[in-house]
Amino acid sequence: MREDAIYRVVGALEADPQPLSAADAARLAAAAKMQAGLTGEKPRRWKLVLVAAAMLALAACAVVGFSSGWFASYTPPGDPQQANELLAEIGTPIGEKATAGDYTVTLLGAISDGYDLVVAFSVCGTGEAALAPQLTFAKNYLISEQRDNLLDEMEQAGAPQDPWFWYATQELRSETRYDEGETEQLFTARYELRMPAKQGQPAAIVEGGNYHFALGSLTDGEGRVLEEGPWEFELTLSVTDQSRALPLDQTLAEDGIRLESLTVTPLNLILGFSGVGQPGMDAVRMEEGEEVVCWQKSTQQENSQMVGCSWGTLSRVIDPERVQAVQIDGVWYLLECGDEGCSLVREA
Repeated sequence: MREDAIYRVVGALEADPQPLSAADAARLAAAAKMQAGLTGEKPRRWKLVLVAAAMLALAACAVVGFSSGWFASYTPPGDPQQANELLAEIGTPIGEKATAGDYTVTLLGAISDGYDLVVAFSVCGTGEAALAPQLTFAKNYLISEQRDNLLDEMEQAGAPQDPWFWYATQELRSETRYDEGETEQLFTARYELRMPAKQGQPAAIVEGGNYHFALGSLTDGEGRVLEEGPWEFELTLSVTDQSRALPLDQTLAEDGIRLESLTVTPLNLILGFSGVGQPGMDAVRMEEGEEVVCWQKSTQQENSQMVGCSWGTLSRVIDPERVQAVQIDGVWYLLECGDEGCSLVREA
């Protein structure tokens, strides 16, 4: 079994999108094109550049403004302007279309922290085709050119692999609620860009390159197939890791686990540790008091060295600079950073 398939998490969530005005869309599109940077102890921002392979698609991308409304369930609550700016910093518009049968899928845009990629897309019926309640795509995947080549090699060796299974989404969300007569519905699909850690080491960095995104088997709420598809897209990803990495050097008194590092990204939380045990990441708390759930993606440990990595997937986008505390195995720890480094202090 492939390691990148073992830790997939499947779920569904519905939320209402928040439409943007033309002025806001233009402003956010401009912000998404800027390479932002922070000085001093603050980390640089993250940047993902996604470009469609064909020149026609490139032209289409140039006129599509990035919209945070595509990622309604990933959008931080509170200050709308701050939330939109955060999503724009890690996002880009695409605007590529593909049609199969009576249904057209538009790949709207994407956000990424360098670890995960979330693509937003819409589906609409053409001609007399009507949208049904509880639409979903039973098949989908995102695969890099390198992994695609590996599948070809395995197939030539007599061990064919199915990308629809091994590279399916971690999570497919419906971003709009169904209304009678609906002509378009929005979705997001989340994929891991990095291979899981091996032997207690950090996950392998993705260098970017060519990717193939595919959707198949559009079904209604009763499981009836409306169209097999597929809807296919070719992308080029250039990914820069701008995560907030905090070195730690302390022992959790409860179980003697040594904390080595904490990495916070807009979509992930990664704890490096050593010793006997496997701490689990539960949540983060932001400065404004909101708690964001962290779904456990994997915990890996090299027994001979007793070092490991506990990896959690955040339920929505966060600003790593605004993290106040993290929850480990049900216990809250305040994140305190000073001139002598960072530490996690158990909350009284």
